Amino acid sequence: MRFSLAAKRVGSLSAVMFCLWLALAGSGNAQSTKDKIPSPGTMTGTAKQLEAPAFLREATFGIVTDECTSPSHCIVLQRMVLRHKGGAPITSYRLGWVVVFADPKKPAEIHLGNPVALYQAIGRNQEREFNGNLVPVVQVSATIRMISYFVAELRQEDGTLFTQDLNRIASDQYDQVWTRSERK
Repeated sequence: MRFSLAAKRVGSLSAVMFCLWLALAGSGNAQSTKDKIPSPGTMTGTAKQLEAPAFLREATFGIVTDECTSPSHCIVLQRMVLRHKGGAPITSYRLGWVVVFADPKKPAEIHLGNPVALYQAIGRNQEREFNGNLVPVVQVSATIRMISYFVAELRQEDGTLFTQDLNRIASDQYDQVWTRSERK
């Protein structure tokens, strides 16, 4: 089973999270999946990166069962649009993702994908779409509250290397989940 939804940068993060919750809570699969569906509430989106030279402007996520190592669901980043907002052209990038757990006492985990060299640089104020096999699938369980993707690293033609402050992005995503939960 595959289910896709588009995530516009920051403005629709809540809508994406709600749609993903709906997908996990009641997938239209005819077979009984109650024992396989993780508890509703796992949110997926992209992290806000105001200081980065590029960001994920759009992302499409999927729920897959055939690529998981156990009989549950996995989240996959199927498609993304990388938007370059300034500086020298981008020659490579690396994605990362933050996992925020359902237990507020457990700190957020950071994971990094592999660097991806670009055959054609992304110029200033340009964007490029990438599809399939962007990062490893992430196993969803009742212990995960949110999975948030971000640009972890960018290399530019002039030799500049941007690296995201991993502690900061983990803290920001953790705060986003738990501050929002406390308001309810």
